[in-house]
Amino acid sequence: MLFNRTILYLCYVLLCFSTSTSANTESHEHDEYRVQLDTERKLLMVVACFKTVVPDSLIAGSANANSLITSASLGQKPGQQALLINRARITLNSNAKEPCVNYQVDLKKLINTSDTGRINVNIGNTLSSKAGDWLWLPAGDTRTVRIRFSLAEGLVASAPWRLISRTKRDTVFEFSTDEAINESRVYIGQFALRELQVKGAKVRLVIMGKISTSKIDKLTAWIRYGAESIVALYGHFPLVDPQIVIFPIGSYDSAVPWGEVQRDGGCVANLYVDQTRPLKELIGDWTLIHELSHMIHPYLDMSGRWLTEGIATYYQNVLQARVGTLTEKKAWLKLHQGFQRGIKETEPGESLVNISSKMRENRMYMRVYWSGVALALKADVVLRKNNNSSLDTVLEKFQGCCLSPNRTWSPSEYISKLDELSNSKVFSELYEEYAYSDKFPELNELYELLGLVANKNKVSLSTNTDAKNLRQAIMGKRKQ
Repeated sequence: MLFNRTILYLCYVLLCFSTSTSANTESHEHDEYRVQLDTERKLLMVVACFKTVVPDSLIAGSANANSLITSASLGQKPGQQALLINRARITLNSNAKEPCVNYQVDLKKLINTSDTGRINVNIGNTLSSKAGDWLWLPAGDTRTVRIRFSLAEGLVASAPWRLISRTKRDTVFEFSTDEAINESRVYIGQFALRELQVKGAKVRLVIMGKISTSKIDKLTAWIRYGAESIVALYGHFPLVDPQIVIFPIGSYDSAVPWGEVQRDGGCVANLYVDQTRPLKELIGDWTLIHELSHMIHPYLDMSGRWLTEGIATYYQNVLQARVGTLTEKKAWLKLHQGFQRGIKETEPGESLVNISSKMRENRMYMRVYWSGVALALKADVVLRKNNNSSLDTVLEKFQGCCLSPNRTWSPSEYISKLDELSNSKVFSELYEEYAYSDKFPELNELYELLGLVANKNKVSLSTNTDAKNLRQAIMGKRKQ
């Protein structure tokens, strides 16, 4: 059966809904797409109607799309004038009076294009697809598109795009064609939806598969804990409409063995979870806080991976201390032990930037992650001692001016902006010192300022008043 398939794919990042309406409902011109399944669930049927200018052509978002589409014609129903499909393009007559196009996509083939990865995930009666495999959009000018999923009772749709409205049968999303949406993961099927209100955001949660209501409630409580932990950074969640997708995987050797954040079309955290674990164990796992911490920075290319992983890893420990999941001493110990792993993996001869660019091949994760943590901690300490500021404050300013899931920044652009927002050269100086070095960052002076006394994999905290105040300013609750 079409909807009884096991979907395999690699874990980026965020969608559970009740009937709701997004705040982004302002009136403007937009093209309208309606997406349905045929009664036998063999075809994905799409009708696109253009409210302004009929485009010359529609183009596919992926190399797979040309082999998945079965037919296309003018009008809202099949059977009118057939349209030419060639080389990932549907050619239209822009002078035609008919403003609508319909096309059909083979669902069986679409399922067979699903990603595979290291964790086997059964998402039950749900179709998982990349938007670019079936979504054909106008070529040329930038447009606003609204997509309405009109589905049979019992089926729901999930996508990372802006949510406009949701009723029992229809769900409407919106995006602009200048946004990167081809890799957006879209789900149609049977799964749980929730919406969580936290300060600054509506967190949209999707829980895949068939699990009990009590487990859904437990996972929802866990996500609320994670989202409220991010609020402890600077008082509100960084994104207004984040999505979290949970994949229950059953009994496993760790509570949350994998997570990732994806950004195409919106910011999504995918989490692979052993749903049999008690809530206490889920909260004790660092993966959720780490992935949600990726939402406080922009997407950087692979040469800047050490920066973004460093920021997320730094705050995964700091925020757990601020909300009480870790004691202050335990958080400093975890940072120290991480630095030791990074030092152990560092070998002379290749710069951090080069190692970061090839991290997936060389698998030198510890050097990459913990060099970035060293930069984050050093910047935080310098800003607090010399600039009457903090890394929290600078990232909050970045969120206010510049944070978007749809823009890719180069490392140099990001560092320059952080310098500008901090009215300093702290970030560029540290970047120059760390990025092109083949050595792990020096920590002795930093430890002295913080009053950290290290002995192999152990650390003690000095009672020096200045050091104690600095440590507690970093790990303590944010003053409102």
